[in-house]
Amino acid sequence: MYGFSYISLYSDIRTFSIFEYINTMISYISEKGSKSMISYQPLFKTMREKNITSYALFKKGFSKATYYSIQKGNSISTNTVNQLCSLLNCSVSDVIEYIEDDPS
Repeated sequence: MYGFSYISLYSDIRTFSIFEYINTMISYISEKGSKSMISYQPLFKTMREKNITSYALFKKGFSKATYYSIQKGNSISTNTVNQLCSLLNCSVSDVIEYIEDDPS
């Protein structure tokens, strides 16, 4: 999909923290000329600020599959955004943001 092989992805996950991995993915997608997109960077920032781990989310009932899907940058439903806002006691802007493609 983005030109990553499974082995490269697996290697990246083992050697990077999740935050470095997400930044790497966003940079890669941006360099390849992707169009406007939704970023989950605010979610990971909120989790860091509130000292909430993915494990803590799982213990509160958040789906592992959905969390891993978010890490890959896949789309999520408004129900999922609602669930995250409820679990993290935050607003939508603390979970997702819209990044517009550079017009130049």
